Order: sequence, then C-alpha cells, then structure tokens
Amino acid sequence: MINFLPSLKPNRESADMTGVAPVGFVRSEHLARLASDRFDILIIGGGVTGAYAALDASLRGFRVALVEKDDFASGTSSKSSKMVHGGLRYIEQGNLGLVRHSLLERQRLRRNARHLVQRLPFLFPILEKDGVFDKRLAKAFESLLWTYDLAGGWREGILHQRLSKAEVLSHCPTFKDDNLIGGLMYFDARVDDARLTLNLARTAAYHGAAITNHTKAVEITRNNHGKVTGAVVQADGREITVNATAVVMATGVWLRDWSGIKKGAERKLEIRPAKGVHVAIPWLKIRNDCTVTIPVPGRSRRATITRWGNVSYLGTTDEDYQGDLDDVHCTREELDFLLEGPARR
Repeated sequence: MINFLPSLKPNRESADMTGVAPVGFVRSEHLARLASDRFDILIIGGGVTGAYAALDASLRGFRVALVEKDDFASGTSSKSSKMVHGGLRYIEQGNLGLVRHSLLERQRLRRNARHLVQRLPFLFPILEKDGVFDKRLAKAFESLLWTYDLAGGWREGILHQRLSKAEVLSHCPTFKDDNLIGGLMYFDARVDDARLTLNLARTAAYHGAAITNHTKAVEITRNNHGKVTGAVVQADGREITVNATAVVMATGVWLRDWSGIKKGAERKLEIRPAKGVHVAIPWLKIRNDCTVTIPVPGRSRRATITRWGNVSYLGTTDEDYQGDLDDVHCTREELDFLLEGPARR
C-alpha cells in the first residue's frame, strides 16, 4: 500500500539501503538532475495522469523524470467536477468490466489517500414528469444501482437507498417539490483534484523521480535511426537536453498545438479537444449536502450540482473546442444553457 505524502522535508543524503534516493522537493536540484542524469522514462505533462505515471514507474524501479510547462495540476487536473467516478453510466452502456475496475481503483484511492478522497452521496430525484427519469423508469434504474453495488459499490460499506419526497428535500431543500415523488441515492466519491496531483508528484519525487514545474518541453530528440533519445526542455531562461530511453506524452489536449512530437514522427496525431464548463453558484442558494442530478433541456446527459466548500459546482457541458487552449472562458450562451435546468427545479 502506498501512502501519499502530504509534505516532504529536504534530505540531501545519499541513497539508503533500499536504493531509493531520499531526494528533497528542491527544484534547483531536480533541474540539475535533468541535465546530468540519464532516465529510463521522461514524462511530459504534470497533471494527474503524468504524476501518477511518474509514481507508478518510480515504484517499479525505473529512473523517471517529469516536466510540466506551468505548475502541477494547473490544467484540467484542477478544473474538474471534483469527482472520482465509479462509472455508473458505463453500466447503462453494458460495460460492466470497466465499472468493476473503476470501483476497485476508486477504493484504492479511498484507502491510500483518505485525506483527499471522500465518500460522496449521489441523488437522483424522481419526478412525475420532466425529470432525469420518471416513476415508470425508476425501478429499471434501481436495477442498475443494484448492479453497481454488486460490481464493487459495496466496498463503501453502504448500498444505494430509495428516498421519500421529504428525504429528498432534506438533502436539497431548495428543490421544487411540485412534481417530486421521491428519489434514489447511491454513493460515489469526490476528490481534491489539485492536491491529489501534487501529492502524487511529491511521492514520486520521494521514490527517486526528478520532477520540475515551469519546465517546457520544446522538442523530442531522436538519433540517426529515428529512435527517441529524450527531449529538449526550457527552464529559467536556458535549454536542457534530457536523455531518456522513452518519452511519455501526458499533456492531454495540449498535444494538439505542440509541434515537437511531429519531428520524425511516422504519422500525425489527431487531437479533438472538448470544452466542459462548470458554473460556481453560492452554496447558500442551493444548500445541497450531496450531489444532485438534474436534467438539462436539449441534451440527453444529465447535469450535476456538487457542493465544494462555500460554492456548488453546476456542470458540465461537453462541446468541441477549437480555440486557444491556454485561454478558455465560459460564454454567455453556455452559462444560460446550464442555468436553465436548475431554474426549473
């Protein structure tokens, strides 16, 4: 079991008997290692995917480097719905194996990073009409929740529940009760996404990985036979050539606008960015103590309202995006689209 480190104290002593160098989280030292060491794996992108890949590879004994052009978790990994989904919707698609695997991984996070990942009640109100589903479909949906519980949801120590109208309103008192019949509640999880990413990166560093932020990869390097030999990165006004046997791109949608990987590549990678918008609403206007699902006019997927501190996040949209990936904003149309559903509830 890996316990994620909430903090690291600098320690410049040599490797101990385990062979793990107790490298402190000192950026200048990690930059120096990029220039001097040879790595088995160089990971580009310091979001949760890159950070976890660095940790996993380090634990397997590989010499690992991780670079991030801005700050760790500055992109998608700090702008999520704050949820660790078990994958209920994949049961609807018949992909039970994926759900079972997702629930197992979620429980590992709950066990290993319990200071960051907590249980999250998830409420589906049942309405007479115009709901996520009406009372005729409630029994069919409840069978999906039984499947979810049996696939691994039981690891939370609590199974899904059927709620009365009064119980639904106790969880979200601002919900309009005109067509409300009752509800169904199952249990998912939520996470402090940015802190999880930072803890993963720190733990990878503790196990020997060289990790640096504000270090921009500009080009993949190759030998005369076209084999990858590492990458050129820019940090603190200078260029560093990082030697690595393999390079892992964990940049997400930012790969669309990055030209360094195309040099010597056999084929062009096609990236299709999507834009998901969340609206932060003062929690006092919603007063929900769980995540509440609501229908949004004009779309088949449901939206959710999740409490996070003093705000409730309403989201999300899911649209193709062709603009600047470093300058993404919510439009007035997207705001009105998201707010239309809750205004009716």
